[in-house]
Amino acid sequence: MATRVALEGLMELLQDLGRAQLYLGQYRVKQAIETLQDLPPHQYSTGWVLAALGRAYFELGEYDKAVRVFEELRTLEPYRLKGLEYYSTSLWHLQREVHLSTLAQELMDLDKNAATTCAVAGNCFSLQREHETAVKFLQRAVQVQHALKKTEMSLTTLNSAMTMEPRNPLCKFHRASIFFSLDRYQEALKELDELKQMVPKESLVYFLCGKVHKKLGNTHLALMNFSWAMDLDPKGANNQIKESIDKRGSPEDEDNDASLLSPSAATPHNLRAELV
Repeated sequence: MATRVALEGLMELLQDLGRAQLYLGQYRVKQAIETLQDLPPHQYSTGWVLAALGRAYFELGEYDKAVRVFEELRTLEPYRLKGLEYYSTSLWHLQREVHLSTLAQELMDLDKNAATTCAVAGNCFSLQREHETAVKFLQRAVQVQHALKKTEMSLTTLNSAMTMEPRNPLCKFHRASIFFSLDRYQEALKELDELKQMVPKESLVYFLCGKVHKKLGNTHLALMNFSWAMDLDPKGANNQIKESIDKRGSPEDEDNDASLLSPSAATPHNLRAELV
């Protein structure tokens, strides 16, 4: 009997946690907060719950509350990295330079190559008005997050970078790639249309645009963009374009989504040149 009661309690807890995660994923933030706050005290005071609650307050723009929750999280689990990019961005919004600098140093000591550490360092340098260094750290964070398929986290990091440089072409390309991977095709097209004006000779921009149109069922526009991508890359510098199109006349979605989002593919030549 006791075992059955324990199992029922566990199932109820898992349902509550799953519901909270679902609400966060759907940006139904207030429902997520209510669900998390209704948890029993011994379950509420855990790293996962506090990280989720801190992110929820961050999404609402209630940065003071987010910071208080993350401070509680840091006391409970000082070695935790996951979720702290929301903490650092909250500190950035509140202009708490000393706290952000301390957080960045502590995370550097834990794991200087982690995506979260790079994102926090980027926010720290941004607050110190060292924007060029900040963008480099944030771009590194995005590359690592892409490799780990943490697309939502990448989007948060990119938004921080573009606060400093709204017309940074490399950041816009990253963001278009993330929108594509999240099936947010209209937003991806908006970024890509702007990129075509900024870097009109970048073949990967047209390649990704073609993939977006293919997903939308716009076959004519997809083939037109693939053709432009080939014309802009006649020597095959971007091998993935020619190889993909040569297979069946258009890219294989499943095989090439990952390669397009990989760190090596995420820095097209002309986009890099625009930043020099």
